[in-house]
Amino acid sequence: MTAKTREMQRDLFQALLIQNAVPMVFSYLPVVTMFLVPMMTNLYLGPFGSVLFSITAIFPSIDAFFVLFFIGRFRIAVMRLLRFPLCTRFISSGQWTTSPSDRHP
Repeated sequence: MTAKTREMQRDLFQALLIQNAVPMVFSYLPVVTMFLVPMMTNLYLGPFGSVLFSITAIFPSIDAFFVLFFIGRFRIAVMRLLRFPLCTRFISSGQWTTSPSDRHP
């Protein structure tokens, strides 16, 4: 397996792990908290319950963001699309570099 293929597989695996963790944090845990805390403790959640309910609505947008962030080639394409002037090339060692040819006018 080539180094580029291995790197892409690692990026895809990390994105898959994040795609499994994000629903747990932003969907299941808030809903479970909203239902179990009042039933088990007789506490009224009030505004905190509203915040928990709002967090569950954030999940679909955050999920796509993490995929774009954790897959290196997607991240570079988005930065070039947005014409991000400082960081346009990502080296496999994990550091951003800039060069005059990468900067957009």
